Amino acid sequence: MMKKMLMLCALAFLCCTGAARADEVETLLSGRTTTVWIEGEQLGDMMIGARALMEFIYVDAALSRIAVENGPDVPEWLTWHAKHFGTRETRKKALLIVRFEARKRWTFEPMHIRVNGRSLEESDILSKKEFIPTGELPAGSSGSFAICIPAAKLDDGKGRMQVRYGEYEASLTLPGKK
Repeated sequence: MMKKMLMLCALAFLCCTGAARADEVETLLSGRTTTVWIEGEQLGDMMIGARALMEFIYVDAALSRIAVENGPDVPEWLTWHAKHFGTRETRKKALLIVRFEARKRWTFEPMHIRVNGRSLEESDILSKKEFIPTGELPAGSSGSFAICIPAAKLDDGKGRMQVRYGEYEASLTLPGKK
């Protein structure tokens, strides 16, 4: 009887720990993500008619740590791209993950991305270029890739990061800079 009680307590502990981990992943991601809607129109809390959406995720030590632990609540794309954090390529640079989804036919060109006024350069893209769908994309296409930006260009002096794709933009208050 005592063994059964211990097993039940251990199982309950593991379930609670898993739920806490999922909440931690969601909290870290939501505080480090900003979304750019391409050709959308805001209607209350909804975005209608958007051609595409792009998410820019700022990867810092806290998000990288959770990604490396690679639990079942960590999205595969996060684990895959966060591995660049702390590498030689990201020394004195900030790591961002760019995720995109075409809602309608959309022409995607990574070089149209700007962070705090700095245009993305070929050398900023850390992911293999062969795995990034570009050009004319059909509706439903999606992808993700990692980029690095010089750390001096990431912060606008107010603790905010401004991202643009063409004429569409969004901003993010960087964690710890509020």
